[in-house]
Amino acid sequence: WLTILVGKPFTLQYAREDLPKERWSDPHLVQSCRFIAIVWGLLMLFSTFVSCFKVMRPGLFPEIVYSSISIGTIMGGTLFTQFYKKYERSLEAGHGRG
Repeated sequence: WLTILVGKPFTLQYAREDLPKERWSDPHLVQSCRFIAIVWGLLMLFSTFVSCFKVMRPGLFPEIVYSSISIGTIMGGTLFTQFYKKYERSLEAGHGRG
């Protein structure tokens, strides 16, 4: 969350690996990276709540339920990131950015 608050979302470093240096300071890129970082932050927060629930209510659900939620959260975040990147690239292609 700190990286988002200081205006340098952690996802920016990953985006820079695929982009030319001229685009690194693009405000739209930073905004897109901030959005992706917020989504990942919320997913990790959800996963943390599930883990806390598991500790506070042991045995309520089988272990497979918690494992599935954990894996599903990561898969969901990965799919979201890939979808959002493709979506943003299609917008850029349509508006001549980049």
